[in-house]
Amino acid sequence: MGGIFGAISLDNHNVVDDIIVGLRRLLHRGRDCTGVAVLVDGKLEYRKDKGSVDEVLEELRLRELYSTIGIGHTRFSTHGRPHYDNAHPHLDCTNRIAIVGDGIIANYENLKDKLIVEGHRFKSRCDFEVIPHIVETFINKGQKLIEAFNEAMKQVEGIFSIALLSSIEESILVYTQLQPFYIGVSRKGYYISSTKAALHGFAEKYIRLDDGEIAYLSKKGVKIYGPDLREIEKSEEKLNVPSHLVEKDGYPHYMLKEIYENPYAILRASMVLQQRYLSFAARLVGEAKQIYI
Repeated sequence: MGGIFGAISLDNHNVVDDIIVGLRRLLHRGRDCTGVAVLVDGKLEYRKDKGSVDEVLEELRLRELYSTIGIGHTRFSTHGRPHYDNAHPHLDCTNRIAIVGDGIIANYENLKDKLIVEGHRFKSRCDFEVIPHIVETFINKGQKLIEAFNEAMKQVEGIFSIALLSSIEESILVYTQLQPFYIGVSRKGYYISSTKAALHGFAEKYIRLDDGEIAYLSKKGVKIYGPDLREIEKSEEKLNVPSHLVEKDGYPHYMLKEIYENPYAILRASMVLQQRYLSFAARLVGEAKQIYI
């Protein structure tokens, strides 16, 4: 689990400061690790480490980065302990593709085994590291970035949201499965966020990205696509979140917020264990005399 925040500037302001503010607003989604990836002169640059945003802000010298496009992540550790290697962003073998993710990749072990056999090198125990390597595989087959991203998403199972930044082209790609995600729109730029509330002060309007949809953001605008890469028309809604509720994701208190998160929490919990472990757990339950919940 974690929080995702990213931005593309239309007026050439530094988006790193925006990303830092956005990640602070998402700390309720995890504070084990922090990471940022940006494009600088057409090249991918990233910084990450264990610790919450303010803990690693000076250590990583985040404010030394200057870019008009970038993505950031704050992490709650599920697969892999809090550590530099497990922090997002995760990159492919060529260091051209960076991703940050929130949720659970249910079939990551099978995907990882297959990718290792194909020669991909992994550095972490995080489930999301399989994504940039799958995208890399389709890029190497001659597909365009959005085509490769779309094909990769067809292979991944779970409940998750993913944002991708690549030096291949100046854009941000976002995909979500079984949970909502939000795109902010303003005159200054375009923003991506795990929560609508974190967009407060950055965007005047927002687009809700729904299950199975891909958002393609560039300085030319925001386009939404379905699984077949056909463009979808989606309305922009007015963003109206009271400033005092921003850090609670728009809810008056955390208890109410967590009540509404229960459906997603149950889905995540059911997908944490891989099939091989679920089968073993089912056998234990089937042979048990008593079950305590």
